[in-house]
Amino acid sequence: ITSLQTQILSQESDVQMQEKEMSRTKTDLYCLEQEEQRLEDSLRAGKAKLDGILKLLKTSQDEMDQTRSQLSEIQDAQRELNQTIERYSKALNDNVTSLAELDQLIAEESNTADTK
Repeated sequence: ITSLQTQILSQESDVQMQEKEMSRTKTDLYCLEQEEQRLEDSLRAGKAKLDGILKLLKTSQDEMDQTRSQLSEIQDAQRELNQTIERYSKALNDNVTSLAELDQLIAEESNTADTK
């Protein structure tokens, strides 16, 4: 009987230890599940932030392309204006004295610009 009582006490002790271990394991599992949820939330937030950044980057690139195109147009217009100014300066330096000569120069300038 004593041997059986000792065996029962030993088994009860083992069961208590296993229950404590199971309780710790459940607590660990709960903590891991909470951490997993936190990481998933963080991942979703990070993806949303990345999507916003990528959209902003695309918008910025589009604006840069548009600005480059406008700059190119402005540079072309500036070159044409500089050429026109040079021609008129030459006409003034060549002492164009009559309106007829000036009209002829303007007509030549227009024809030159049209052929470009």
